[in-house]
Amino acid sequence: MNVNEEIDKLLNDFGAKWANDLKTSLDKALKDGAKRGERLQTSRIEFVGGVKYYPNKVIISITPNEDYWYYIENGRKKGKQPPTKVLGEKWQAKNGISPSKILYQMTIDYNQKKGFTKRIVKKLPFPKAAKQFAFIVARAIGKNGIKPKPFIDRVTEDGRKAELAEQMGKLIGKAITVTDIKWQ
Repeated sequence: MNVNEEIDKLLNDFGAKWANDLKTSLDKALKDGAKRGERLQTSRIEFVGGVKYYPNKVIISITPNEDYWYYIENGRKKGKQPPTKVLGEKWQAKNGISPSKILYQMTIDYNQKKGFTKRIVKKLPFPKAAKQFAFIVARAIGKNGIKPKPFIDRVTEDGRKAELAEQMGKLIGKAITVTDIKWQ
């Protein structure tokens, strides 16, 4: 294997490991941020590493397949309600949420709390229940916000940049400079 192939392999392996470590760190942040007794959150976000070559520089990029990683990392302030469309039928189906059952139980609990004894509660059809549940979730996010669950710094600040620079320097026989990591 020539030097160019070795460099390409090193950079691609680095990007793949970095992407895998980000996914592991994200899952750990979600697990650590869960309250006791709360259903363990899982993420559908996958990260893919890539290498782009330019004159006098190389960029290793990590691309997520979903945009909501930003809200996991940074949270969401109170007062800003997300659109209910995002939390609709597709999101609920992907996450295994049964809005009909949840709304049915919420109604029963509310009636018991208020002292109503008659039980005349019907389960709603999925589309209508999904719409109502999406509004309830969006309103709760708008009212309470979402606490951040940082996961990126765990991976980027662990010394891997210096290790990559050292390995590259050995391959090409020159000093290498690794610049800061930028998130967009």
